[in-house]
Amino acid sequence: MSDISGFVTRIDTNVVVIPEDSQSSRKLLKIGFSLCPEPGSYIFSPKDDGDKYSLIERLRDEGFAFSGGAGWSPSEVVDYARDQGYVSGKFLRVTWFSQGSRNIEYF
Repeated sequence: MSDISGFVTRIDTNVVVIPEDSQSSRKLLKIGFSLCPEPGSYIFSPKDDGDKYSLIERLRDEGFAFSGGAGWSPSEVVDYARDQGYVSGKFLRVTWFSQGSRNIEYF
């Protein structure tokens, strides 16, 4: 698995995503994201938790992966939401193991 639309870098009161290409950028704008102060990133502020969980599933359906890592990484937030029954199905997790090298897997 190597083709993704981009990856989610943060899920808290905001959701931040880095797209892989201009087509993915257009997908994010269509969903309602706007350019973020962080270069190359897009941000969305969900109205409430229900809106956030719907967005998580929509990003999955559009081919975006969720970053793995220490602490409450986006993939950990998705795992928690799935355990609580807020989202369902398989998601993509992206982790980096060296400069420019990444692993993408379903979880």
